[in-house]
Amino acid sequence: MGPESRVTKIETVGDCVMAATGLLHDDPDHAVTMLDFAVGLQREARQVLYPHNGQPLRMRVGVHSGRVMSGVVGRIRKRYCLFGGERVAVWAQFEMQQQL
Repeated sequence: MGPESRVTKIETVGDCVMAATGLLHDDPDHAVTMLDFAVGLQREARQVLYPHNGQPLRMRVGVHSGRVMSGVVGRIRKRYCLFGGERVAVWAQFEMQQQL
């Protein structure tokens, strides 16, 4: 999600991050881009060890593909949002139904 990345962070809720690709620039390989990003996140997470047991940090990743609209909403506290019916709802359900 750095300057050279084609992945854009949209929102964070709790410990869950919504990110998307193909929003700011057309990305015909959007699925590959997102999967590469997800695998990279997991690889980096494994480098972080819990101090109490020395085990690597585990991270779950969900990927969903489909059309969405995006835009800036708000006048005072502006934020970049995705709109897309079931696609965005899938992310919300994923976060609400997480199991630790």
